[in-house]
Amino acid sequence: MDGKLARGFTRDGFRREMKAAGATADSLSETTTKLAQKLRSRGKLSKDDCISALSQIHALKDDPLTTVFHEVFISPDTSKLSSNFDSAIVGGYFYPETISFFKNEESIRRYGLFYDRYSRKKIDIRTLGRPLYIREHAIKRLLERANATYVSVTRSLWPGLLVTEALHYFSELAVARPFAIPTTDGMFLCIAAMGKPNLDDTGFTRMIVTRSGHQLETTPCMEPLVSTYLVNTFVSLSEMAPDQCYLRSALMELIERHRSVLTVAHLARVMNVDGNEDGLGLEAKFFGDPNAARDDFGKVFEGALWRQAIRTPSDTPFTEHFVAQAMLERSAKTDLQ
Repeated sequence: MDGKLARGFTRDGFRREMKAAGATADSLSETTTKLAQKLRSRGKLSKDDCISALSQIHALKDDPLTTVFHEVFISPDTSKLSSNFDSAIVGGYFYPETISFFKNEESIRRYGLFYDRYSRKKIDIRTLGRPLYIREHAIKRLLERANATYVSVTRSLWPGLLVTEALHYFSELAVARPFAIPTTDGMFLCIAAMGKPNLDDTGFTRMIVTRSGHQLETTPCMEPLVSTYLVNTFVSLSEMAPDQCYLRSALMELIERHRSVLTVAHLARVMNVDGNEDGLGLEAKFFGDPNAARDDFGKVFEGALWRQAIRTPSDTPFTEHFVAQAMLERSAKTDLQ
């Protein structure tokens, strides 16, 4: 696709997404408000109320423009013959914003996790911001180089973005590092840089509704430093060097092999609160071997192919981070000699 045309489609996509986000938020709020009113007035909901609400929420959130993926969990204690009901829809989504970036105003898409749970006596709505952002430039490059559409951008990142969990749990800490998110059409080239968490991006929000009323909790990220993941640009299959092609294939194979382990790590962030499981059976649904995942990803992250295929970009706002990382690596080599 022509570059100017891709830029136009990208900017139009952001405008349409901003409008759609407001309409979807209103619809979600209306559905939850109606159910909450029933719960407070009656003291409990019927099974049909919960099933209907979950179906409506599922329809609203099964949106390829915003929803990266979603999973439905039904409590093991819920049976078809019982009048009880307890189920949740959980997943990831992107939402558009404009921020000051590279000393300019730029549109980006932020990533977050959602959790909507309905039972006869309680409604539990959660959101968790994750420090992962897609630059407008990366979207434009995907449209230009892979003849993609703006809508297709969101789900092109799944399950590739699970590589961020692999980096977090199965690699050495780094001040800054380049990395890649593989897709069916190529790879997004990305940066991970350590920094203080932005409370707007990494906070945990929870609303609980019972017969006695509603309770709203907002908890900022308590970690002093977090890795910020920046999706910087995109390269198509036809543009990729041989080592990039090999790395893309290796990452896709590993993500698929250890998808259950990575999914547990990803969803536990919003499903478990204060280290307590929510009882919906996350690890029963996604069962894997964390030690095997650690060994397999560790070999890739520490291997020569990773260093050859992933290079530090020159146009990055994290230049100082990469300078600090290089100094640490030189210092480590000196200590070993």
